[in-house]
Amino acid sequence: YTLVKEYLTLALRSKDAAAYRRILAITFTNAAASEMKERFVKSLHRFSLDSGVADPMFDEIVRTIGISPDELRDRSAKMFRHVLHNYS
Repeated sequence: YTLVKEYLTLALRSKDAAAYRRILAITFTNAAASEMKERFVKSLHRFSLDSGVADPMFDEIVRTIGISPDELRDRSAKMFRHVLHNYS
């Protein structure tokens, strides 16, 4: 949870949808790397939706970065689309 939250915080600080590509996250196993990638993509998708359901990680990132929830949703949606087309 913490590693994904920190990775998302770093990536979503930028308005650049490709910012995640300039962050190095090291895990001990390929399985851990796959799990992190899956959580990252699922979180971006969840953040991009306005579900009306409280999301503690979303709220923490909004506070940490200091942007509005709408701005975080917008950045998440752009990054999610970029990841779907460019993340191998």
